[in-house]
Amino acid sequence: MKKTVHSAASEIVLRAFHLKIEDKDSLTKVKNEVCKEFKINTFSDMELLSAYRTLEKEKRIKPSECIKKLLQKRSIRTLSGIAPVSVLMPPAPCKSACVYCPSERANSDGKTLFQIDTEKKYGRQNVPKKFQRPGALVMPKSYISSEPGAMRALLAGFDPFVQISRRLASLERTGHSAEKCELIVQGGTFSDLPKRSRTHFITRCYQAFNEGGEQKKPSRSTLLMAQKSNEVARHRIIGLTLETRPGSVTPEEIREFRRLGCTRVELGVQTLDDDITKKTRRLQSREEVVRATRLLRQAGFKICYHIMPGLPFSTPEKDLETYHEICNNPDFCPDLIKIYPCAVVPFSELEKWYKTGKFQPYSDEVLFELLWKMKKRTPPWIRISRLVRDIPGTAILGGSKKTNLRQLIQEKMHKKGEKCSCIRCREIRDQIFDRKDVRFVERIYESAGGEEHFLSYELPDGTLLAMLRLRIPGKNEKPLFLALSQAGIIRELHTFGHALPVKMTKGQSVQHIGFGKQLLQDAERITSAKGLSKLTVISGVGVKEFYRQIGFSDSGTYLVKKINEQPIEKIYQ
Repeated sequence: MKKTVHSAASEIVLRAFHLKIEDKDSLTKVKNEVCKEFKINTFSDMELLSAYRTLEKEKRIKPSECIKKLLQKRSIRTLSGIAPVSVLMPPAPCKSACVYCPSERANSDGKTLFQIDTEKKYGRQNVPKKFQRPGALVMPKSYISSEPGAMRALLAGFDPFVQISRRLASLERTGHSAEKCELIVQGGTFSDLPKRSRTHFITRCYQAFNEGGEQKKPSRSTLLMAQKSNEVARHRIIGLTLETRPGSVTPEEIREFRRLGCTRVELGVQTLDDDITKKTRRLQSREEVVRATRLLRQAGFKICYHIMPGLPFSTPEKDLETYHEICNNPDFCPDLIKIYPCAVVPFSELEKWYKTGKFQPYSDEVLFELLWKMKKRTPPWIRISRLVRDIPGTAILGGSKKTNLRQLIQEKMHKKGEKCSCIRCREIRDQIFDRKDVRFVERIYESAGGEEHFLSYELPDGTLLAMLRLRIPGKNEKPLFLALSQAGIIRELHTFGHALPVKMTKGQSVQHIGFGKQLLQDAERITSAKGLSKLTVISGVGVKEFYRQIGFSDSGTYLVKKINEQPIEKIYQ
């Protein structure tokens, strides 16, 4: 056989397959052996993944999830059981004037920070012309163009169809399953966009998933048509996240969010201190946060708070006290938290404060100590999704430039024999486990006038395999939707482990082996014991088919199952 680069890549995959290799070290050994034989340099995992797909297509090897997993680039992207796909809205004026938020405009040469940072290394970037006019607004409020996600959005002209198509193609090219996706719409206050623009933007998102990541002109369809198509599409949206401000949350806005298919809302809380909010020109109150949280939770949404320690006029002690209250006061208790330590960035009022000495950010040591204490105080039903913002160090004028703070804190906790109890730190990921060690855990806490039941299947050390959030409404709640009346509300059902294709049922992953079924049975049992007549789930469009198959039926934008009409365990059999 002629020793070509292509045949060398195939040889590596074939040997790995026949030797039944299951770890990176053994794979590296095979790569080195083959490359030495062929007298060539080593291969990237992406190149080997391409060779694997060719061999599988030619039926020279059988499909191997193990080999695919070893060749995945950044496997952590889908280790939580889903593939997150973020999309950025186009720049638009903001009603607020927060001193810490950047508002990036093109410079006198018509260039963005992204272009200035990268053109010397990579050459001229293909930025759409309308964003190259001197003084043009090039980013949504609070984003800068050198952030990775913002950079991709700018190059796509902020077209959601193009952004998503490229992201799906990238996920699959690097070996990830992108059949169960969580769509996260970023870019400031979604509620500030005109209703028609919002509908158009979200419709384009659905169309991109329906077209399967192919960058062609999307088919014409209404929002409802695109949602219906996504119920059975290959790339399904199992959850849709929208960002907004607490003051923008109203009953009317909640109905609009449900019409779009939203299941999770991220609130820009930043702080609960009204004095700090006023001095930093946030135009927001603590009472608005309480009201928004109550409305969203009673409607079944998952809630994520964005908080910002280190704001002007705050202290580490005050930040820690605020965090403790956010996690434990029933008026708040979000499901997820994103911690974005305050940093000084260009195009912000805070940049002037910093240069004149009016503001001084926390040192690395102070910030590290604060975040470590925050993690230690996090309840087991909250997920810390982010610990720092993904801002390049070159764009941070003042504040910590360390992007691996979470890792450093985890290392310190490990040395001290401590563990973070947040969901993200407890996820099973690719850990091997013995099913006989799995236990059912129920945690109950009050929130927004109701009772929250955090149901989970865990290992003895707290490692999390699957979870369900069940809300038992308070007696005086007045539901916004008929589907929520006299109902236990399933706000989230999530099985962790490697994201698997929808119809795959076997393998080493935690997914598709029955924990979701068991949690639904547990939720039905608890709801029945509370004297409620039905279970209602706030479902992403791409999960509706699953719920219908197990006895739920459509009720507006929700899915409902009457208690004891036909037990879930009977439906599964």
